[in-house]
Amino acid sequence: MIELENVSYSLRDINILSKISLNINKGDIFGLIGESGAGKTTIAKIIAGVLQPTSGLIKLSNIKLSDIQLLFQNNFELVNPHRKVRSILNDVLSFKNKKLDINEFLQMVGLNNSILSKHAYQLSGGERQRIALVKLLIVSPKVLILDEPFSAQDTDSQIELVNLFKYLNSELNITIFCVSHDLNIMSHFPNKLSVIKNGIIVEQGETEDIVANAKADYTKFLFTAAKYKLSIKDFN
Repeated sequence: MIELENVSYSLRDINILSKISLNINKGDIFGLIGESGAGKTTIAKIIAGVLQPTSGLIKLSNIKLSDIQLLFQNNFELVNPHRKVRSILNDVLSFKNKKLDINEFLQMVGLNNSILSKHAYQLSGGERQRIALVKLLIVSPKVLILDEPFSAQDTDSQIELVNLFKYLNSELNITIFCVSHDLNIMSHFPNKLSVIKNGIIVEQGETEDIVANAKADYTKFLFTAAKYKLSIKDFN
């Protein structure tokens, strides 16, 4: 669905990304891991059309840019804290111009419809994230980009989110591109994995293969340094 071919990005003569090439196929849960500042979010924003690459090509197959939605790490960019949740979601429903049952979407992300009467600033971080996700789901995306969706979440919330994203992938046929530095989750959640260091992809392939038999020294370092607390059974 999405191909990046030798994509580079520079800002004020500083190279952020260098010749990034990757393929996201329909139905993938594609993960991108690396330390903070490696360029993960920049790639996510380029795929979503928020940023334009300095050089290289981005090819979309059977989708439009509007079919790609980005769930920001900072969900205040999607959820105005001073507005009521009902008003925020009604705006999206009006734009979509379809009669949809908002309760179905709330139920899908594990929220009660009583949340509609609250102002967004009254919500917990996890609730705001789910409302931001509902906004994106209303517009029926084909590709969902997740920017550090598991940060600042407790273990139970992380597991709930993983199961929710897997449901969206399998039942709603939404292809997922997930950026995260949480190797506890990323060693189990995506089916494909790319590893980025200082704006360069150092390794990519099937997640199982990379976790079991990493080839790049940097990948080995990441997985050796990680202290795993979760196992694959937690995400089934």
